[in-house]
Amino acid sequence: MGIFTLLAQAQYLNGRYPEARQSLQKALSMHPGDNVARLYLGLTQARLGDRQTGLKNIQAGMSGIANFLNYLESNFAYSFG
Repeated sequence: MGIFTLLAQAQYLNGRYPEARQSLQKALSMHPGDNVARLYLGLTQARLGDRQTGLKNIQAGMSGIANFLNYLESNFAYSFG
């Protein structure tokens, strides 16, 4: 997660959806695998009325986050025990 993702989260939480969308698009252009940015882009798109595209990005972001958590669990679960 990069600085543009963090900026966009603050913009989203303050209701500045057009600015958040721009920051998230910048974040994803720099880091296409940023699943948090993808999730927030979907949420932002839904807030701006593009629900169909928003839902696709929400699903992609959540799927990517779930895959990452599964990877951590399967590869590092016993490293700390």
